[in-house]
Amino acid sequence: MGERLFRRILSGLGLARITASKDDGPTQTVQAHFGAGEIHDDRFRLCEYGFTSRPKAGADALVAFLSGDRGAGLVIATGDRRYRLRNLAEGEVALHDDLGHEIRLGRGGISIKGAGHDLTITGVPTLRIDGSIEATGDVKAGTISLKTHKHTGVQVGTAQTGTPVP
Repeated sequence: MGERLFRRILSGLGLARITASKDDGPTQTVQAHFGAGEIHDDRFRLCEYGFTSRPKAGADALVAFLSGDRGAGLVIATGDRRYRLRNLAEGEVALHDDLGHEIRLGRGGISIKGAGHDLTITGVPTLRIDGSIEATGDVKAGTISLKTHKHTGVQVGTAQTGTPVP
């Protein structure tokens, strides 16, 4: 009895490599390879509410086997050492992906890295910024450039100019 219980406890958790994933149903599922030919298909992957990701093939997975039953695995954590951010300061938090996109809550402030891609904010009727804005590139309102726009009705002295020319 004791040895059987010990084996069930040992088989309660397993480390696996994700070989495939599906994200088209109500739950995300993965295929997990445990080595020695042990492959589990369609294992439910549990994620924290409000946070989601889809691990790439080759990511690591921690699988819990309820009651030690190897036929009832549940993926409770995933990680990918290939893309893990390194050298975070103690207490820092970051969201990141395999392309180099990153949102970091750092000790010196919040930074966003776009990895050469655009940053788009949608569905926001008003964007409020309480503070200064510094831009190293050009800033545009519609098609009007802050750096290169011209005005109509320019006069010498303190008179007002006309509107910007698009």
